[in-house]
Amino acid sequence: MRREDESTWAAEQVHSRERRAAGARLLVDVPVTLIVDGFPHTCRTADLSLSGMVVELSKSLASREAHIVYAYELDLEGRRVRVVGRTAWRRGALQGVRFIEVSADDQQRLLDFLHQVRQRRASDLERLELAEHLDRLRAIGRRKPAA
Repeated sequence: MRREDESTWAAEQVHSRERRAAGARLLVDVPVTLIVDGFPHTCRTADLSLSGMVVELSKSLASREAHIVYAYELDLEGRRVRVVGRTAWRRGALQGVRFIEVSADDQQRLLDFLHQVRQRRASDLERLELAEHLDRLRAIGRRKPAA
């Protein structure tokens, strides 16, 4: 492989890894508003990625025929993100959505939110593992030496 080919290949691999990491879905509970026939309907997002989400529809929306395309507004801890999404599937009150229109600013807000959620969860897991380790050490310290 030539030097230019190697650097191009390496850059493609890095970009591919970043795309896969960004596309990974996270289980979340985020308020989302769907605009249907000009009226807002408040629902919840069950999982979220840069490319789409699963929405838990309100009872009134779940009982209606699904639209192909909806406008959505997500509330990401006080930061509003607007997307247009295509319905990918629907099962009862759950609706899979593929994003088809997201501004660059909203995509960055979404990426930042997903990154923050991942960091918090990693931090929570580290604290849990540390607490369990300390509990094991305390339990060992309480044991009486064998005679």
